[in-house]
Amino acid sequence: MEEGSDDRGGALRASASTDVSADAAGERGGTDRGRRFSGLSDASATAADHDDLVDSRRFDEHGYYAEEEIPEIRFPSNEGIAGQSFTARVPLIVKDLSADPRSQGEIERRIGVRRPRNVMAVPVWRVSSGGERAAVGVAQVVDKNEGHFTRFDLNLLDSMTRPAAQALMNARLRDENERMRNVTVKISRVMSASSGSLDVLLANLTATVARLLDAMRCAIFLYDEATDELCTRAASGSGRDAMREVRVPSDKGILGRVFQGGTGIMVLDAYAEEGFCEELDRTTGFKTHNIICCPIWKPSLDDGEERKAIGVAQAVNKIGGDFTNFDLHLLENMMPPAAQALANARLRDENERMKNILIDIAQAMSESQSLDLLLPRLASIVTRYLGVERCTIFLHNEKTGELYSRASENSNMKEIRFPSTAGIAGQAFTEEVRLVVPDAYADARFNQAIDRTTGFRTRDILAVPIWKNSTGGEVRRV
Repeated sequence: MEEGSDDRGGALRASASTDVSADAAGERGGTDRGRRFSGLSDASATAADHDDLVDSRRFDEHGYYAEEEIPEIRFPSNEGIAGQSFTARVPLIVKDLSADPRSQGEIERRIGVRRPRNVMAVPVWRVSSGGERAAVGVAQVVDKNEGHFTRFDLNLLDSMTRPAAQALMNARLRDENERMRNVTVKISRVMSASSGSLDVLLANLTATVARLLDAMRCAIFLYDEATDELCTRAASGSGRDAMREVRVPSDKGILGRVFQGGTGIMVLDAYAEEGFCEELDRTTGFKTHNIICCPIWKPSLDDGEERKAIGVAQAVNKIGGDFTNFDLHLLENMMPPAAQALANARLRDENERMKNILIDIAQAMSESQSLDLLLPRLASIVTRYLGVERCTIFLHNEKTGELYSRASENSNMKEIRFPSTAGIAGQAFTEEVRLVVPDAYADARFNQAIDRTTGFRTRDILAVPIWKNSTGGEVRRV
């Protein structure tokens, strides 16, 4: 069998693209050609202990590739005889495979070698134009027809693989480029066909990305400037793990690292990674094993405008193994055609939402003849559109210097009064700023006595000033 690697990773992956050299090795080396497989390295892993070796096809009774495909076979590139040959960069001959602890019985069974007797493996080298050698894989043959493999066989196998190395890498590069192009085209088509709301586009995009990457789930997190959070409205999947909304601080965890750093990352063991949020798995019942993430960049930059991330794309749990560097490259190349569609859909949603809010407010104002009727209606509109449990509208009394509320949505209180400089609402009013408080009880400005009085438990708070435009164009806080 032949396995290969390249200088981007060192992973081993079997491939069916070496049929000529594999057949030649079998004929000239005197091996049973039906008992070996050929392969290329998967250059996408980041460390040797996570690299994979893969088989892709069976041979027929004549020693040529059968038409029937079988699933890939992957295993760490530092395991087994092939792994040792590749990692140590040395040729190996094993005369009695049954007595060798490095033998991988399950791998041999899956490729049709039931009781292999002996094996020979040599590293496959690629030589650069400057004369530098780089190991790109391993060539391995199994079962000498008569007797045992010899040093002459070893040299013969090495000489046959040298001219094939560059052709293997060229073929692999062509395959990767073609796959990259096909993936970009598919994403572009999905984006073009998804002309509806942002939720529809996100659902279509996450499902497509997950399918193209063979991932169990994909999520798109978009940046919310108002709260400085990354938010996803949907994720591919089903059951409890099909999340409707998740929000995380834009500078926290794996997502925050990608968003702030502007660089994609691959995590092979989520629970061993610093910053991974285990609470999310406990909440959804979903078990995260491995992750790839990349930033989503703002499309159509103006001249001189600095590149800006508008979100993060995340794929979780590669089906049948670990993600690779090539998977991460694919994810990164999927996002540019998706970014413009996401920005357009988001703008459409925001405009539609704002239009509906203004219509509801105008209707409430026309139908409410008193302040006591208007305030609850306005609070109800805010509660519905922001998706919050409670909204309270405070007005400023210039004579007393107080902020007061005559009513609060989902509250039995009829009036609250306090100095206009006190608390979170007081600071928003006095300093004319918008405030986001993620943990009310951890904030010294929050008055916990109000919760004790009402029996309501406040978790987080958003406070914004209310402004009045006078007929002379003056803007005043109210």
